[in-house]
Amino acid sequence: VDQFAQGEPAALCAAGVSPVAMSNSGSRKKIPISDLLIGEPDEVVWWAAQGDDIAMINYAIEHLHAPLDTPDRRHGATPFYIACAFGRVDACIVLMTNKADLEFRCHGNMGATGFWVACAEGHVGVVELLAGKMHSTTLPKVDIRSPNDHGVEPLDIARSNGHKKLVKLLKNRLDFASHYHLNSGSASTPFSG
Repeated sequence: VDQFAQGEPAALCAAGVSPVAMSNSGSRKKIPISDLLIGEPDEVVWWAAQGDDIAMINYAIEHLHAPLDTPDRRHGATPFYIACAFGRVDACIVLMTNKADLEFRCHGNMGATGFWVACAEGHVGVVELLAGKMHSTTLPKVDIRSPNDHGVEPLDIARSNGHKKLVKLLKNRLDFASHYHLNSGSASTPFSG
């Protein structure tokens, strides 16, 4: 995540201030969302996903018709990838509901998916969401075995980074998927694993 904390928008989000929702006057009066927008629609969604600004994500999708799968020019990350990297469960749900590409590979992070980076960073809520532990009947799942460009799988990076709770969760999901596959004769599982 450090690589994303370099620019002004990232620094503001890290400080708890959404750059797409700043007011120059600092006043407490209600300002229309449309007056707060900074940047192109794809940039608005990227910043909003990083800052977990659900109202802004929804506004950009509904009113600006913002593309959800356009990678940012600096890092090659989509809004969904960024939401995963920063552990933003609510932003992930909104983006998933609006059919963001869950298997997008970020060229700026060795071809890692959002799920992979959530495992690397230890974001339990995002991993539970994407592995199907939460909202299991309403949202799509991801391939929990999908490695980065160097062949490192999410379980491996979680283990390497000392995220014991994630290692246990992923092992349980992989064991269940393996059992389901062997007993059903099915070529696929509900967890894509």
